[in-house]
Amino acid sequence: MSQRSEVVVSFNSVNPLYTHPAGIEARVLEIGQQIFKLPKFRIFNKNFWYQKIIELSTRDQRVKTQLFRFVDVLPVLQTVRQKREHLLEYLSTPKDEKSSWPLSLKFISNLVSFPFLDAMIVKISDLQVRGMAENFIVGESLNDVL
Repeated sequence: MSQRSEVVVSFNSVNPLYTHPAGIEARVLEIGQQIFKLPKFRIFNKNFWYQKIIELSTRDQRVKTQLFRFVDVLPVLQTVRQKREHLLEYLSTPKDEKSSWPLSLKFISNLVSFPFLDAMIVKISDLQVRGMAENFIVGESLNDVL
């Protein structure tokens, strides 16, 4: 269950408190304090993205299949070019799915098409996949598992 946090911003033009500079400054400080109490930049939190990917894959079998194929092969690829091509192959919008493919995957595959962003997106994807794998893989060898 997600909690929504919101900041209530209303400047009442009739209230003389908000027309005086000191009143405006007090209200700005109040709003600022509300903002700083909100959860910090959730999009930069890795758990936020893990949750979004899990939600995506559980809602749609096609997406689940493509994500598993992507994750399965990614760790053995060596170069940014190989990983970029792999990302585009499995996460780009299939030709017959233009309208129903998840917006987040469309966005990622479009970002990878920019030459100056592709290496960064590939690196982030690689780190995310490895980070998620650590949650599911008990060890790298039989000795690690035992």
